[in-house]
Amino acid sequence: MNLIERYIYAVTRYLPEDNREDVALELRTNITEMLPDDYTDDDVRLVLAELGSPGDLAGRYDLSKRYLIGPAYFDTYIAVLKLVVTIVIAVSLGVTLLSWLLRAPVNWYEAPHIGTLVQDILSAVITGGLQGAFWVTIVFVILERSGVDAAEMPFTGENWTPDDLPEMPEDSTVISRADSVFAIVFSLLFASLLYFRPDLIGVHFRAADGAVQSYPLLNLDQLGMYMPFILILTLGQLVFFVWGFITKHWTKGLAVYNVLLNLASIVLALVMLADAALVSREFLTEITARWSLSAASVSTWTERIKLAIGVIVIISGLYDAGQGVYRAAKHRRRTAGV
Repeated sequence: MNLIERYIYAVTRYLPEDNREDVALELRTNITEMLPDDYTDDDVRLVLAELGSPGDLAGRYDLSKRYLIGPAYFDTYIAVLKLVVTIVIAVSLGVTLLSWLLRAPVNWYEAPHIGTLVQDILSAVITGGLQGAFWVTIVFVILERSGVDAAEMPFTGENWTPDDLPEMPEDSTVISRADSVFAIVFSLLFASLLYFRPDLIGVHFRAADGAVQSYPLLNLDQLGMYMPFILILTLGQLVFFVWGFITKHWTKGLAVYNVLLNLASIVLALVMLADAALVSREFLTEITARWSLSAASVSTWTERIKLAIGVIVIISGLYDAGQGVYRAAKHRRRTAGV
């Protein structure tokens, strides 16, 4: 019976939610009618093999074949779309408000300035929402058409057997939704600041006349060299988030992808930390003069901070990669009955 329920679960999980209960009831009845009175596990396997892979069977229950996001992914797509769009809007709004707070004129309360703030907020919300929806859709289209299910949870294909069915109960190998949300929030916030408002990362002083003097931490021209790689890694993080949302468990492919993503992030971080031209000279000069520090001490502390950041990046990246591999191996052993 466990094998039958696992098969029904594998079929219905990729159907629209309002159809799952009816399909499950119909499918359970059909399987029961196909089995002999005193059936064995071998009889169940033969019947399930005759019915075919859960992915193919789920497709037969769908009346429409014209779709950008198929029924197997649609409910997950809507859930991820809502979540990511909300996150992107919140991040865009946060960056806009932060920029306003740091640059707000002394008479910020006057109508023209308030009007500008409202306009900036609306622009951030609309642009952020559209960008989030676009990239989530692209990622889902890529993952669906690249055969994530066939490769990692083989519910489709001619070589499918009942042994490929997933386990129903969740265990310690499940991907933490909270950790995934935190990671994507951090990635989007970091990328948004670097791409849209890198000038906000630095020190800001208000002069006697009310004007704000800003000294960005980073050399903006030099940062432009790294932005394509930062954006690619941010998109890669979104792919990881969506992939994990689909599989719900650590798998071999997801673990390998996570290792590569972490290694790429470590390499990029170390290259950027080693680039002496990336830190703005104006920033260092201002810090040196404003706090009456020597150039040598500022240089020493800058190198120490870079070293500390590099160590943290390496340790956290390798730990995250190792955790993924361990949980994927544990899930693989569990599904194999070891």
